[in-house]
Amino acid sequence: MKKTEKSLAPTLWRTCRVLASPNRLRCLKAVLKAPGRTVEDVAAAVGLTEPKTSLALRSLQSRGILSSRRRSRWAHYHPEPDPAVATAKPFLDAAKHALVDNRMPEQDFRIAMQAYTHPRRIAIVRAVAHADNLQPADLCEMLHVSPEAMGRHLKKLKTLGVVHLTRKGCALAPPGSDLAKDLLDIILS
Repeated sequence: MKKTEKSLAPTLWRTCRVLASPNRLRCLKAVLKAPGRTVEDVAAAVGLTEPKTSLALRSLQSRGILSSRRRSRWAHYHPEPDPAVATAKPFLDAAKHALVDNRMPEQDFRIAMQAYTHPRRIAIVRAVAHADNLQPADLCEMLHVSPEAMGRHLKKLKTLGVVHLTRKGCALAPPGSDLAKDLLDIILS
């Protein structure tokens, strides 16, 4: 069965929500910098308890961003995308590029992810990308969202630098970083 856009949207927003978490992000960064680490190794590197680290790593693995291999009684985590999750490789590449190669501050990374931690915000960005200068009322009708909810989502997207709101309507803002551009590419693909 081919995935539809509707079935893909929760994967995108849930992945962004996982990556917006400070603990999960620190764990991902530790594995990106030194693949093959165990829960104990990652916990020591990021200053978390082993149970919290294990939960964080399993969340990342559930999004298809990490894989684990058992050796004896230890699981070793690797930054390898799950081929069954279409967005895993682009998310992993974007994270590695931002966090390891460009040394983007974790706070900036989390803020970029927050724009897409709700399925309605993803739908809004997709709609605006395909038809600039849509009025909020048009978006409400297109996406079957109440004006109050649309206002909250547009305010969040504007605050995070994803959209501009003018008298003409809503338009996508130019991405403010390589990560923002990568995220937009993932959302619109």
